[in-house]
Amino acid sequence: VRNVPNPFTQRTTVEFTLDRPAEVAFTVYDLVGAEQYEVRVAGKTGLNRVPFEAGTLGDGIYLYRLTSGGSSFTGRMVLHR
Repeated sequence: VRNVPNPFTQRTTVEFTLDRPAEVAFTVYDLVGAEQYEVRVAGKTGLNRVPFEAGTLGDGIYLYRLTSGGSSFTGRMVLHR
């Protein structure tokens, strides 16, 4: 799992792989733990990409979580304009 580019200025893409098709929740949090964004995607077997637009978020470090079934992964991304 990774997001590219990182750091990013406005847009980044989170890439992840799945062993089988599954619904995946992609959630972005600020460092206080407040949810800033969430989308659910229909993931396919193999490589998946989820684009993320920063919109009006301020510069800083954000955590993202990918959740599917009983599994989750948390990563870090840096917004720097």
